[in-house]
Amino acid sequence: MKKRAIISLVLPVLLYASSSYSHETVVDPRVASCTVLEHAVSKNSDVPVNVTFVNRSDGLRGVSWIGFDGLPQEYASLIPGEEFTIDTYVSHPWMFTDGPGNCLEMYMPQQGVPIFEITAPGRVFEN
Repeated sequence: MKKRAIISLVLPVLLYASSSYSHETVVDPRVASCTVLEHAVSKNSDVPVNVTFVNRSDGLRGVSWIGFDGLPQEYASLIPGEEFTIDTYVSHPWMFTDGPGNCLEMYMPQQGVPIFEITAPGRVFEN
């Protein structure tokens, strides 16, 4: 059974435990809104991590890596329940978008956090 607790700090802190994974429960302080990480770019590639992105949202989500130039590069499109695993680095930001490509949430990987659940709901964006 999956449990989730949300704790309010400078950035949201999410606690994940999932019986479908054998990993221990970990606190993930790296989830952030698109506004918080809007100018983030990938930096050095010193500390590798393997992360699985799981779409727990209400719709299609694009998974994009933010490159060294600050431009997103799409790696996957996930329908609800799908997952995508990749080797990345702790200083490489990831962005999750809706179908039209609007940023809904971002994530900065860290060691010891092998799973990130995409949970941001869809929103209505004005042109």
